[in-house]
Amino acid sequence: AKQSVELPPEPAAATSSEAAPPRPTNGGTLFKHQDGKWGVLTSAVIPELTDDNEGRKDDQPKWILDVGDVTFPVSEKCNLVSNAASRRIDFLAPNGVYAIRFFSQPGYDAFMAEYKDALFEAVYGMRASDANKVKQFGQMGAWANGVDPAGAVWDLTDEPPPGADDAMKDFNQEEQHATEEGEDVMDMKMGAMDNSFLIRGNAVDVFRNREGGALSDAKQRVKLMDNANSYITPTKGLLANQESSMLLLSPNQGRREKIYQMDLESERVVSEWGCKLNDVDIPMLDMCGDNKRSQMTDDKTFLGLDSNRLIRWDRRMAEGVAQVLASPTLGRVEGRDYARGTNFSCMATTGDGCIAVGSMDGKIRLYSDKSMNQAKTSFPGLGSPITSIDVTYDGKWILATTATCLVLLHTCVRDARNQELTTGFRTKAGSTIAAPRLLKLKPEDAARAKGAPLLKGKFTWVTEDGKQERWIVASCGNYSILFNFRRVKAATAPDAKLLEFTEYNHVQKDSQIAESTFVHERFTGNDTHLVIATTKGDVFCAGR
Repeated sequence: AKQSVELPPEPAAATSSEAAPPRPTNGGTLFKHQDGKWGVLTSAVIPELTDDNEGRKDDQPKWILDVGDVTFPVSEKCNLVSNAASRRIDFLAPNGVYAIRFFSQPGYDAFMAEYKDALFEAVYGMRASDANKVKQFGQMGAWANGVDPAGAVWDLTDEPPPGADDAMKDFNQEEQHATEEGEDVMDMKMGAMDNSFLIRGNAVDVFRNREGGALSDAKQRVKLMDNANSYITPTKGLLANQESSMLLLSPNQGRREKIYQMDLESERVVSEWGCKLNDVDIPMLDMCGDNKRSQMTDDKTFLGLDSNRLIRWDRRMAEGVAQVLASPTLGRVEGRDYARGTNFSCMATTGDGCIAVGSMDGKIRLYSDKSMNQAKTSFPGLGSPITSIDVTYDGKWILATTATCLVLLHTCVRDARNQELTTGFRTKAGSTIAAPRLLKLKPEDAARAKGAPLLKGKFTWVTEDGKQERWIVASCGNYSILFNFRRVKAATAPDAKLLEFTEYNHVQKDSQIAESTFVHERFTGNDTHLVIATTKGDVFCAGR
């Protein structure tokens, strides 16, 4: 059912014969969301923030928000969404979804300043003093608070503004494939050539890519076994060698420090490599291609990541090609051991090989394609771990996934030397880059998803210069959430003063979604087609 997002009008003003109710400047009207629409709950309330632990010995902040009869702890689980232009906040409480429309702009501004300090203290467990904010954000405290620095670039010159053809439309369901029973789906790897692949338990199911963006089930399942005939249960795959093979990463004990190569033509695991540095096993958390096109080429190198290392591995051995089912050690091309505590968690690459790395502390680091020794630009964390990260082909935009929102960063800046347009991958840009934009679920949708986290946010798949990503997708429980990227960029431009965006489509399934992803444009032209894989192995093709 279509959900109402507009609040009803203010309650009618009192007649001349009635005493006008007071309208405190720091108050507003409280609304509640029920049965798909908003209704006035209380005509005038004053939201109050109190610290239940103030004055106690441990001085551990414990902020509570009281709004009329609604009381709950301040945390990111509130899914609070703010809109300065409409003086409105929406939030999720234990007993429902609410909104406040403030009577005045100063009242809204004062509440948001106080709420942001309370949320800072709840997230970081420290007082929101200037010294503590510097400790967390360095000199980027204003940036983290949603303030664009003077002269921040918002470059939309590479495409026309959104028009009628960009209207938000449903992604219509076209086909469903129910694969044979098996273990839970962990990953879906889309191919730009003949096939795409569903990774589930110790097997890979094969799909044929078809013109128009559809898939067909090849009715082909490849079992994954090592040289000891023991099953491999990977959680991540990486297509390679013009998509004729797939590299596999398993988190299981005894396998975390190995990379397995499955030959997709012979349908068997043909090689396994040890990941070692100075004879020390290095368990890999993530891996990706050297650039956005790597799986379509014969590149023999790829990137690996653990919590404190970013490494470029080379599958070519000094003595020649690795023997079938041998376990040589991967060659290290370049990389660096970073200080303990970097807590790297995920990475992605641009079309020209620059690298974006996310961390469990929320930090994002940008590395050029020339060196992995030091990040060109580093962004402070906003409090939540980054579980996945993606970047556009041209490197101008980064999408970092956290449990409660997608963090969108525009990396464009002016080079201090010549004022030419460049990105934070090429020059140090932390103090001049635009503040993060947050793509969020409406609180009513977060409640419908039963608090499920957002997972695996990504852009549409582009592998050519001059092409533009059109959509963003993420999974959330039984839902795929789709943002029109062109509308996001236009609506959150600095002059719009909208830092949190909640306009999206959603596609619902009967079971949990393991992967929401896009078909390569080779098969869809200028259209966008979505593929959804559920944990139980159903694969849906949807298009626009």
